[in-house]
Amino acid sequence: MNPANAPAAFPRVTAVTADGRDLPFPDGHFDIGFSNAVVEHVGRRADQERFVSELCRVAKRVFVTGLSGFTGRYLREVLMADGLEVHGIGQSADEGVRHCDLNDVASLTRIIGEVRPDYVVHLAAIAYVAHDDPLEFYRVNVLGTEALLKAILAANVTPTKVLLASSANIYGNANQLPITEDVPPAPTNHYANSKLAMEMI
Repeated sequence: MNPANAPAAFPRVTAVTADGRDLPFPDGHFDIGFSNAVVEHVGRRADQERFVSELCRVAKRVFVTGLSGFTGRYLREVLMADGLEVHGIGQSADEGVRHCDLNDVASLTRIIGEVRPDYVVHLAAIAYVAHDDPLEFYRVNVLGTEALLKAILAANVTPTKVLLASSANIYGNANQLPITEDVPPAPTNHYANSKLAMEMI
């Protein structure tokens, strides 16, 4: 990849030499997808460009379900600020957000196969405790999670990590602080039960 064609979404971070001088790229500071880059002086410009090209090539991809949701939109900002390439599914028409039913394994498989993420963060859920259709909690929060895991396998992708977001609601009305994972689950509503069931998949 030509460094001049590095993705514009990468944050502006300066690659510097060991003695603190900026690497002299043609356009001044060069955008690379990492929060920090301190490198040894490599001499010729061709070597410098090859070095940055390699950095851009190994930028990690993250696939986020619920990318346009309450948590997803903030997570996206943080990940992109760290130079990660962010893809995902959600309800908005924002750039990089695709529409896909979480239980549509075939579509999920196709999208994940195209993205080939290094990390998967699963945030999509019915999270409103007073939601008027109890079955939706289980269709989305439990079966949707199972569909996502099946799609990852079907796409023949092996992410470094898959993060499934649960909820403190699974501990019910716990009377101790802090609430740790050693506290026995005691869900008191369908949302909490669905999140606990998701953890058991």
